[in-house]
Amino acid sequence: MLELVKKYNIKGFGFNILMSDKNISDLHYQKTSEFLIEMFKELRKLGIYEDRMMRKVKSFAKSSVYFSDCAATSGGQIVIAANGNVGICQGCLYERKYFVTNVLDENFNPTTNEIWQRFRHLSPPEKNECQECEALGICGGGCPISAANEKAGNTIDSLDRRFCIHAKESLKFLISDLHRIVTKGENSEIYEKCEVEKLTK
Repeated sequence: MLELVKKYNIKGFGFNILMSDKNISDLHYQKTSEFLIEMFKELRKLGIYEDRMMRKVKSFAKSSVYFSDCAATSGGQIVIAANGNVGICQGCLYERKYFVTNVLDENFNPTTNEIWQRFRHLSPPEKNECQECEALGICGGGCPISAANEKAGNTIDSLDRRFCIHAKESLKFLISDLHRIVTKGENSEIYEKCEVEKLTK
């Protein structure tokens, strides 16, 4: 990956974690989280912006809660299929699940629609099972569709296991990195070679 981004002079990109599947183990997501952290450490030395980790870094650095990692779970996404059907999630295009209207319906209002309202309340701060999690503030909650597809009986209200692991590992790294900076008096590698405007967008 490092050779690839150097070769093509890439300035910014984002990794995506494989969607949940009953055949994918927690160990895989653990290794994925470790990979993302190691890549972030190398990429920041090169001044390359990696969006997946920087979402967590910005929340941590600004001491601000990262409410939603998914545009659908903030209630702020509208997806339009080729035939004009309208839904909230592109991950549901194939089966047209959660596609509840059409572009010709001039009276449709997502702010009062039951599906949109259900999705917009899926953020971790609104989930009882997330309240005691140490990574609540930087998580964002991941993908409801990935959570629903992980195993039988799950719904969009279930936890996205991938993101639980990713958020907790990211938090461990950010705390240890900050501790290194404070105790050793080193310059913050979080900001090193990253333009300030990229952190504050």
